[in-house]
Amino acid sequence: MQVHTRTQNLVDDEKSLFMEYLDKKLAKFERLIGEFDPDMVKLDVSIEKFNKNDAFKVEMVMELPKARKHGTLHSSEDSRDIRKAIDLAQDKMLVQMKRSLEKLHHLHQHAA
Repeated sequence: MQVHTRTQNLVDDEKSLFMEYLDKKLAKFERLIGEFDPDMVKLDVSIEKFNKNDAFKVEMVMELPKARKHGTLHSSEDSRDIRKAIDLAQDKMLVQMKRSLEKLHHLHQHAA
């Protein structure tokens, strides 16, 4: 899986926490996308810190190669804790991934 990250307004400690925690969380995605060519799956993860509210916004956008007609998967969450924002965005993404993969398997079974 190709992972691209983008950070905005994070200090170095927050940035390293974000990267380390995200690396731990990617294993769940990897298990679900095992049937795809790893180079074909793209995940863009961005985090932005809002100093005024002392909050973080995490956005995840994933493109699965066979699911293009089902659209790009997108999740976004806000929280005052980096880990919680990542967890919530990841949970939403996992639900969408499972749904999309079920549709692909359903279409594949009916095509065969």
